[in-house]
Amino acid sequence: MKKANHLSNIDDFDIDAAELKLRPRPSTAVTLPVPDDVLQSLHEIAADREMSLEGLLKLYIGKGLRKDLSDRRHQSHP
Repeated sequence: MKKANHLSNIDDFDIDAAELKLRPRPSTAVTLPVPDDVLQSLHEIAADREMSLEGLLKLYIGKGLRKDLSDRRHQSHP
């Protein structure tokens, strides 16, 4: 089995050689109520990470979704 190629040191990463591949997908906008204090915290974290609130929310949703899907796959295949 071939081992995955990975960076042992982040300093070895060449950002200029990196290629970002976006896969446009159909999307639907959603609206949900968020407590004011939670929204304020999200804005602060987004600013700390130098990203938009939308980007941070997508990051959180994506991470959580990938984890749940992975957990589900592992539960269904003992």
